[in-house]
Amino acid sequence: MNAYIGPMLHGFMVYWDEEKEAARYYVHLLIGDQQAYHEIGLVEVDRNTKYYSFNNLAKIDKVRNNNNGLSPTGKNYYVYVEAEDKNGKIISKTDNVCAVVETFSNTYNGTLIVSR
Repeated sequence: MNAYIGPMLHGFMVYWDEEKEAARYYVHLLIGDQQAYHEIGLVEVDRNTKYYSFNNLAKIDKVRNNNNGLSPTGKNYYVYVEAEDKNGKIISKTDNVCAVVETFSNTYNGTLIVSR
């Protein structure tokens, strides 16, 4: 089973491959870096829905520095999906997928800049 990320303003959508024997899916939202993760969200999704949208998320991968530029923080959002069968057994799981949140950062000469 694979998971994929689609960008949204102040969030992202995750969608995944169908698991034929799944009775439900669990979508886990994590925050952290490559070594340590903290689960900040868990959503149960019925078997006929194979996507979920997280919104109202802060941009955590970069912060503004004193030079009006952006500096990496080392932190990101990650998401993974588990498929559970009708007996309550986890039958499949995706790898952690990194998700980037896009925000409006500023305008320059009337042009909107989307920060990624």
